[in-house]
Amino acid sequence: MFDIGFSEVMLIGLLGLLVLGPERLPAVAKQIGRYVGRARTTWNAMRTELEREIEQTGVKEIKDDISGASKELQSSLQESQQALNETRNEVHEQTGAASGKPAAKMPAAVDDKAAGERS
Repeated sequence: MFDIGFSEVMLIGLLGLLVLGPERLPAVAKQIGRYVGRARTTWNAMRTELEREIEQTGVKEIKDDISGASKELQSSLQESQQALNETRNEVHEQTGAASGKPAAKMPAAVDDKAAGERS
């Protein structure tokens, strides 16, 4: 959890032994262990309660619905952009054929950066 190695734990124990003495160190270690246990229990209870509340309110379902709608919208946008590019190429080919000039192919996709710069 805190990424403390064995050598760090030994150093903390040695310092505790020097500062508190051999009589008080076991009692203090026991007290610290109780506080850590209470903190873990409280944290797990809070996490469980939050997860239960999230499930009850349906936040996950709403998030999934929004994600699905976003994917559908992106797919529809890509299809529309592709159809628009095809129509533009056809019009360009027809106008090029009517004027007698060889028709140059238009790019298949519009660059989003370039589109943003033009507006």
